[in-house]
Amino acid sequence: MIAKEEFVRGDIEIRRVVKNEVVDGPRGTRVVGDTIIVPVVKEVLRVEKEWVLVEEIHVTKKPSPHVATPGSALPRRRKGILGTEIPTFLDPPPPEPEEVEVLGPEFKLIK
Repeated sequence: MIAKEEFVRGDIEIRRVVKNEVVDGPRGTRVVGDTIIVPVVKEVLRVEKEWVLVEEIHVTKKPSPHVATPGSALPRRRKGILGTEIPTFLDPPPPEPEEVEVLGPEFKLIK
């Protein structure tokens, strides 16, 4: 006598489904119907660049009345924002820098 046993042969299908979704953390394996879903995650370090407004500098032009009389001097310089002097159009041009020729430890002016 020969015993006969019935069996069911099954094939499997493996599909990769691209998700590219940001998730809060690793997810567990789950079963939906006849399908086992195994999530594949990776941890990605993200660096962000952002602009931060540190301060604003507000420059306001204020009229400064000045009465000029013959022989009176006009204002030549005004103070700038950081205490630097701002030249006016009445200032003479700055002198040209002198050229220096270096001769070893000695030097001479070239005019």
